[in-house]
Amino acid sequence: MAGLTLALAHDLAGQGVRVNCVAPGPVQEPGVTHAGPLGPGVAPNTPDEVAGCVLALASDLSGPVNGHLQVVNGGRP
Repeated sequence: MAGLTLALAHDLAGQGVRVNCVAPGPVQEPGVTHAGPLGPGVAPNTPDEVAGCVLALASDLSGPVNGHLQVVNGGRP
């Protein structure tokens, strides 16, 4: 995914198109209340947390950001 993101960013930059990638870690699902394989005390990302990163990359404030792979995992390995 990172390679495709960089290739498309390079190819489309001259047309004013930015290409970035968001790679979320585990995301909380409705109705699931246990941590599962994450272990005790480790919560998955909320959909709003992932959406916030997407919104930030799509906004004009990140205009110079192109070809970026944003990992959204809350610091989890």
